[in-house]
Amino acid sequence: MSGVSPIVPRVRVPLSDLEIQVGIAKVSRYAERESGDTVELTERPAGGVSVVLADGQGHGRPAKTLANLVARKAVGLIAEGARDGATARAVSDFLLAYRHGQVSTELSIISVDLSSGTLVVSRNSHCPVCRSDIRRRMPEHPQTPTPSQMESGDLPM
Repeated sequence: MSGVSPIVPRVRVPLSDLEIQVGIAKVSRYAERESGDTVELTERPAGGVSVVLADGQGHGRPAKTLANLVARKAVGLIAEGARDGATARAVSDFLLAYRHGQVSTELSIISVDLSSGTLVVSRNSHCPVCRSDIRRRMPEHPQTPTPSQMESGDLPM
C-alpha cells in the first residue's frame, strides 16, 4: 500500500435517523475482463457494518488476486473486532512483508458502528471516498418563526 497513514474522521449519527445504502456496480474496462478492485461487506461484532474496498496495483488477474488477498485479510481482522485504523495498518504491513514491498494496494474502509452511533472512514489512498448528499426536506408551506422561537433556536421545520 502507499505510505499514506489512515485518515479516520468520526461522525455521530442519531440511530433513529440512520439509513445505510450501499451500491456496488461492476463496470467493464476496455480490453480487460477483470479489474483490480474488490469490495467486501461485513458485519461488525458489536453491531454495524463495514464496507472494504481494495484496489490492487496493476490490472487483470494479478491485480484482482492481490485485491482479494488484502480485502480478505481486512475483513478477517474486522470480524475479530480490530478497529479500522489498526486493520488498515496491519494489512499494509502484511502486504509489505508478504510481497517484499514489490506491490501496493489502496484500501478504504467505511464502517457504521451501531453501538457508538458513529460513521468511521479509514483509508490508505490518495483518493477521497466520502461524498455528502444530505438534503433537508422542506415543508410545502413553511412557517414563519415567532420571536420566542428565534431566541430559543427551536425553529419550525
